[in-house]
Amino acid sequence: MINRIPIGDQITALASALGLDPSSALAYAQGLPGCPGYAEGWFAFPSVPALGRKHFPDVLDPAERHCRAVQFVMNQVSESGQLRGEYREDLIVPARLRQHERTARSLEEVARAQPGDILIVAAQTGWYQRGKPAHWARRELAENEFGLDTVALGSLILTHPDEATWWKQRTVNCLGDDLDPGAQGNYSHVPVFIFMKDTAWYGARSYYANCIEGGSATGFVPR
Repeated sequence: MINRIPIGDQITALASALGLDPSSALAYAQGLPGCPGYAEGWFAFPSVPALGRKHFPDVLDPAERHCRAVQFVMNQVSESGQLRGEYREDLIVPARLRQHERTARSLEEVARAQPGDILIVAAQTGWYQRGKPAHWARRELAENEFGLDTVALGSLILTHPDEATWWKQRTVNCLGDDLDPGAQGNYSHVPVFIFMKDTAWYGARSYYANCIEGGSATGFVPR
């Protein structure tokens, strides 16, 4: 469980880091309801279409746009100088990385209610399902729950850069993405962040491997 900062501060930090407009999100944040179920709190994530419009408008294919958004966010993490990001760039291509269908559908629903560059989502970072593999986490999702993808988790690192926070968590599965390390049509892995001292390492973990000292991050669509 991370040491959450106020949602207004998250929005402002994310807008500054990613070059986005915070106005709609700041207005929406004024009337947030209570958090559902196992959520740790409300968190700010960028809209991938908004990132595309601002930074790579020539990319129209959704799969390519998702990978470009992952690369963009991971580059910002790597350059932030607070919690250094290290990642396998060869994994962030459409032949290997794709957004999970349930996550794409859920975020589209969230975005319909929140027009703007930044989305506010109730979420948890894996604490309530520590040690469980990704396949178990997906099977146990609540009706309105979905996996957080790499863009969301990278954004959480940008807005919550305290290394001590993540050191306690150690590992977080990006349940909202599917990964095929060999580009052979076998999406048997999920991306994972492993936190080591001042470094956030991003790589692949088997769909069936236990998430030692961590769990799978999820968000909740408001009911």
